[in-house]
Amino acid sequence: MHSEVKVKDLDNQKIYGIFVNKYWGRWGGRDDNWFIKKFCEIVDCIRKAENDPLIIVRAHPTMKSDTIQQAIERANYDKIYETFLHPTIIGIASKAVIGISESTAYHYVMGAGTPYFDYGGMRKENYHIFPEGSLNASYGTIVAVDKFELNEKLQNEALLNQAIKNYQSFLKHRMNLSIFKKNER
Repeated sequence: MHSEVKVKDLDNQKIYGIFVNKYWGRWGGRDDNWFIKKFCEIVDCIRKAENDPLIIVRAHPTMKSDTIQQAIERANYDKIYETFLHPTIIGIASKAVIGISESTAYHYVMGAGTPYFDYGGMRKENYHIFPEGSLNASYGTIVAVDKFELNEKLQNEALLNQAIKNYQSFLKHRMNLSIFKKNER
């Protein structure tokens, strides 16, 4: 992580991740303007939840970096870094990860013992199939439909811890994560 995120005293930063998943297509059906708006909402909520956080952003591999850079500029916060790190590494380093639109990348994050949010990515017509607001909610992802929910849930430590406990019951193998991260939560 140190090779991609060049920050002094990286080990003492409170880190949050943002995954920019495929927000176009059947499930997302959104455009770049929608994405940039949602990205800025997430950054605002993270900054309310944590004083001076470091935010690392990982985009879907098919996405152009210039769209991510536009979103970072619009967010107007100087501690946001784009990365190509594997989702597991981001999960290990982060207090929480917020995904824009649906993705199975949450498995990597939650398998590393970190809460994962599905944020505002599902179109209204899909709620009849997944009324919880995410096709991944049954696995323990935390669903936040709008910025008010995200803000409230990001600051709810009990909810963050419960999401991980819910997910761990699905794991069929275990990894000793203590070798990777401090026991802080």
